[in-house]
Amino acid sequence: GHVTVQLPSLNLGAQRINTLEIHPDLNSTDEVPIVWLHGAGAGLGFGFRNFDSLANLGGVRRRVLALDWLGQAGSSRPSFPSGGLRPAWTLSESQQVELAIRFSVDSLEAWRAALGLERMDLIAHSMGGYLATQYALAHPERVRRLVLVSPVGWAAKPEGELATRGRAGGLFGALWDAGIGNFGAARMFGRG
Repeated sequence: GHVTVQLPSLNLGAQRINTLEIHPDLNSTDEVPIVWLHGAGAGLGFGFRNFDSLANLGGVRRRVLALDWLGQAGSSRPSFPSGGLRPAWTLSESQQVELAIRFSVDSLEAWRAALGLERMDLIAHSMGGYLATQYALAHPERVRRLVLVSPVGWAAKPEGELATRGRAGGLFGALWDAGIGNFGAARMFGRG
């Protein structure tokens, strides 16, 4: 189902985060649930082959929650927050990255609070690993364990020789540079 979260810190109001829960009967304050987080451009279904194993880890029943990050898959897709009075596109690259991190970290914290979870064991894949790490740094008291599966993150664009070496060429490279090849087309056309 969907968990409604309030995001006043991002001026987004109420939003819905798509959530899957396995073994909800283990919803007690003594149990620390496993929370599975997907990577960019994916959804909670990306980890479906792992949920049963996680829910019975080591022969012990565990409560498992998986969610679609805000703005992805089955969760609400609010407009990206601005930089206050300035539109997001007027911000520097580092300010945009900081705002994107805050968007994800604040929405994960609001989701945790809405469910009343005190602590979580986070398992996160790809870009979800980077964002889970940012969450753990911002809220260390809320994360008991952090498991990163093939994590990636943001970095400054390389310059000079590094910028051209390994760069895709031709039509694909042009589409990527235009922001269309890297999920940009999906973003432009939306859910359809």
